[in-house]
Amino acid sequence: RVGDAPLPLGRMAYGVRRRLFLTSMALLLVVGAASGLLLERQLRTWLEARVDRELEARARAVAEVLSVAGALPGATGTSVAGPRGGRIAVLPPGGTATAPADVRAALRGAVGHDRRYDPDLGAFERSVAVPVRSPDGRVLAVVRAAMPLEEVDGAVATLRKMMAVAAVVGLAVAAFMSWLASSLAARPLRSLAAAAQRLVVAPGDRRIPSAQAHELAHLADSFNALSEQLRNALDRLAAERDRLEAVLDALEDAVVIVDDERRVVRINAAARRILGAGDVRPGMPVVSVLRTADLLECVGRVAEEGSGVSLTCTLAGDRKVLARVEPLRRGGGAVVALRDVTDLVRMERARRDLVANVSHELRTPVAIVRANAEALADGGLEDPQVAREFADAIARNAARLSDLLEDLLDLARIEAREASRALAPRTLRLADAFDGVVRRMGSLARERGRRIHVDLERDDLCVRADPSALDQVLSNLLDNALRHGADGGHVWLRGRGDGDAVVVEVEDDGPGIEPRHRARVFERFYRVDEGRTRAAGGAGLGLAIVKHLVTAMGGDVAVGEREPHGARFTVRLPAPGDRPGGEGAA
Repeated sequence: RVGDAPLPLGRMAYGVRRRLFLTSMALLLVVGAASGLLLERQLRTWLEARVDRELEARARAVAEVLSVAGALPGATGTSVAGPRGGRIAVLPPGGTATAPADVRAALRGAVGHDRRYDPDLGAFERSVAVPVRSPDGRVLAVVRAAMPLEEVDGAVATLRKMMAVAAVVGLAVAAFMSWLASSLAARPLRSLAAAAQRLVVAPGDRRIPSAQAHELAHLADSFNALSEQLRNALDRLAAERDRLEAVLDALEDAVVIVDDERRVVRINAAARRILGAGDVRPGMPVVSVLRTADLLECVGRVAEEGSGVSLTCTLAGDRKVLARVEPLRRGGGAVVALRDVTDLVRMERARRDLVANVSHELRTPVAIVRANAEALADGGLEDPQVAREFADAIARNAARLSDLLEDLLDLARIEAREASRALAPRTLRLADAFDGVVRRMGSLARERGRRIHVDLERDDLCVRADPSALDQVLSNLLDNALRHGADGGHVWLRGRGDGDAVVVEVEDDGPGIEPRHRARVFERFYRVDEGRTRAAGGAGLGLAIVKHLVTAMGGDVAVGEREPHGARFTVRLPAPGDRPGGEGAA
C-alpha cells in the first residue's frame, strides 16, 4: 500500500467541473461584454450619423432658400424650433473665434458637424452648420441645425436592457450546458480515479477497464502497467524491509540508522535497551537518542568525510560501549552500531581483582604452612613441644585457607544466582535466630574480650527469611563487629519492626568507618584498613556475602555511624505476611 489517505474523488470531480464551468462562463462573459460594447458603439454611431444626415438636409434646405433670397436682411441671428426638439438658427458671419466647431467650419465654406453638451437642455446634442453663399461665392450667413440626442440615448438604453436580459438568459442556458458538458467530461475521469484508488489500496489486484475510461483508454492502460510495476516494487521492498527488521531485531548489538538531516530512520530493540530510548520514533532528531557528545561528533564527521570511525565511549549510568559509525552509501547519513561491553569490562576487572586478591590472601597462609612443614621435616618432629606449635600453626592457616575457599565458593554461587534459587524463605522467630548466632559466636567474643548485647523489641518478633541465609548474614555481621570493635568493648545486636519490614542492627564501639569507605565496604576483598583487617584475620568477603544474601531475600543492607563512635550495619528484611501456603513460625 502506498499510503493510507484515500484519493479525494468527489473533490477531484468537483474541481474538474468547476474549472470547466468557470472557464466557459468567463469565456461567455468576455465575449458577451465585448459584443455588447461593440454593438452599442455601432448603434450609437449609426443613429448619430442618421441624425447628422437629417440635420444636414434641413440646414441645406434653409440655406438654399436664403441663398436664393440673397440672405434676406433681418434673417441672420434668428432661431426657429424644428421637429423632435431640434432648432434651426441663421448666424451672421462674424465671431469666428468663439463660435462652435461646426459654425467655424461653415464660415470656412465647408459643412460642419459637432457633438456637444448643452447645459440649457442638460443633454448632448448633434449640430450641423451649412454656409449660405452669395452668387459670387462669399459666405453671407451660416445655417445651423441642432437636435438633442435623447432619442439616441433612449435607443441605446433600450438596447442595454435587451442585452442584459439576453445576457442573463444566455448565461443561464450556458451555465446549464457548461455543467452538463463538464459532468459528461468528468464522468470518465471519476471512473478512472475510482479505479486508481482501488489500485492504490491493493496494487496489482485489480485492473482499470479501458472501456470504462472512454477516450482515456490509453491513460487507463498506463495506470494498469504502472500498478503492476508498483506492486512488484512494493513486494520486493516489503520483503527486504522484513528481512532487515528481522536481522536488526535479532542482533544483540544496538543499531541506529541516521539520515542526512541527522534524524533517526531505524532503531532496533537492542538500541532502545542500551540507550534507554524506549519512546524514540523514526523522524526524531538523533540527539534525542545519542546523548553522548563523542558519538554525535563521530556521526557528523562520518557523514561529511564518508569514512568509518570506531571508538569506545561511556553512556549514562557508566555503561561502556564499543561504537562503530559507518556512512550510508546513498543519500548521506550514517549507521551507528553499538556493542555493550559493560559486563565484559566489569568481568575483566573482577577477574583481575579476584586473581590479585586471592593470590594475595593465599600467599601468607600457604607460606606459613610451608614454613612450618619444612620446619617439622627438618627436625621439628623430634621435639614434641615445638612440633605441636608447628602443627597448630599449620592447622590454623589450613582453617584460614578453608574459610577463604568456602567464602569464595559461597560468593561464586550467590553471584551466579544459585543462592537465590536455592533460598526457601519462611517465617522465623528473630529471637531464635539471635540465640543461635550468639551461642556460636560466644567463644570468639570471649577470646577477644568483648561482650554481645541482644536487644529485641519483643520476643515474638518474626521475620520472613531463609534460616541458613539469615544465620550466615548475622554470623558475618557479628564476626565483623567482633574483629573490628574496641578491645574489651561491646557489640549490640538489635531487632525491631518497621511497618512491613523487620530491621536488624549490628553495632560496635570500634573506630567506625569513614564516609568515603561506606559506599564500597560491601565489595569483595575491599578493606578499610589493610593491615588491621589482615591482622584480625579477615579476607574481605564477609560483607560482600551479606549484601548478596540480603538482596536475594528481598531486603537491603546499609552501613552508618554509631554515636559517639563505632559502626552500625542495618539490615531490612520483609516482615511475615498473609501468603498462600506460607509456613508457620519455626
